[in-house]
Amino acid sequence: MMLFWKIGGRELWQSVYIMFTERKVMNAVLIGKVKDKYNAYRTDLVYEYRGKTYVITAYDNGYSESLRDQHKREQARIDRELSENQKPIQPYTGEIEKALDELFEYWEN
Repeated sequence: MMLFWKIGGRELWQSVYIMFTERKVMNAVLIGKVKDKYNAYRTDLVYEYRGKTYVITAYDNGYSESLRDQHKREQARIDRELSENQKPIQPYTGEIEKALDELFEYWEN
């Protein structure tokens, strides 16, 4: 999917990374953009993906990391975070004194 914006008088094409999760297409949704007052080349783009918000930066100078790579990295981070949250938490079943002894031993070394 290709989205189009005009930033600072220049045209910027941006590809949005599409994730397939449980046979549903998950797109990143543009929430807004923030232009840097002191750097005309920098624009922060705020997106929402799977209920989480992330920010990528469009430098529009031709030398920085591509927007596609930034999307890919941030969406992978969100997917990883959500998959870790779904794992059941195992309660501690050992003795507290033993755990404290191991902790103090670790700190001493």
